[in-house]
Amino acid sequence: MGLFMNLDKNPKIFKNDDELIEPNQDIYRQDDIAEMMIAQQRANDRLYKSLQEIENTYKKQSSIQARRIANIRYHIEELYDNQQRRYDDDEQAVKSMAQLHEENKLLSEKIEQQFNLQKEMSEKLSNHEAFQTEVIERLENQEALAEKILRKIDHFRSILYERTNFLSEKIGKGYEATSAYMTKFINVNASSKGDEQTKERAKSIE
Repeated sequence: MGLFMNLDKNPKIFKNDDELIEPNQDIYRQDDIAEMMIAQQRANDRLYKSLQEIENTYKKQSSIQARRIANIRYHIEELYDNQQRRYDDDEQAVKSMAQLHEENKLLSEKIEQQFNLQKEMSEKLSNHEAFQTEVIERLENQEALAEKILRKIDHFRSILYERTNFLSEKIGKGYEATSAYMTKFINVNASSKGDEQTKERAKSIE
């Protein structure tokens, strides 16, 4: 800034008509403390600015890091939940397989029991066939015992029918064929006996 001169009030103050020889300052006084304070203030300003930049960078990095940590935590929790669900599914599958194994074991035992029961019934039916054959042979030679034997057969038929129905409910459809065969066999024998009785009565009338 140039030298200010108030020409209205003091026009001659600081005015020199001679030629100026530079530098025209004879005395220079330096204030080291003031200069040091100015330099320190400038250094403080630069330091503060750097600290501000570091703080802003730290806040930005902290925000980014927080988002990353939250994202990682979310994925870890999701992975844990998936792992837990997979563990529960595996445990349920093991329980289901164990239960299925037990059910198959029980089913095998029931099938074996049914097979043994059918075998026993087959043996009884074979014995009954032999018994009926013997009865028929006796009927051919003993007309007097015909009515008595027929009553026994009818009684046995009713008992066998009741037992057949009971066993049919227990062993299911597998026994229906055997029951039908037995009923048919008894009806055929009864019809044969009726025919034999009719023939014998016709002979006695003659």
